[in-house]
Amino acid sequence: MRADGGNGTGVVASGANVGVSASGTTGVDAAGMTAVHATGQGATGVAVLAEAVSNTAAAVTAFNDGGGAGVKGSSSAGRGGVFSGAAAQVRLVPGVRLDSPEGRQAG
Repeated sequence: MRADGGNGTGVVASGANVGVSASGTTGVDAAGMTAVHATGQGATGVAVLAEAVSNTAAAVTAFNDGGGAGVKGSSSAGRGGVFSGAAAQVRLVPGVRLDSPEGRQAG
């Protein structure tokens, strides 16, 4: 499916169970100031659910080609992130820079 909204909305979808379903090498490809905006509804609504059916691939991968963070989480009333895992909750991998970050900012 291809949709071009010009200056408006390209695609709007809703459904009782699934609003948009896509599959393929790239199931959904989106670009824009906010490429994808999702809103969970109700007390237990989840805005985005990702599931990897591989035993080695990550369910979600984020990459920032600029100086910003790859992933940012925040909450107005709860936790910014909640992590759990059989091996560990979080795995931190050292950065490649040998000197401290510019402006001497903490990691």
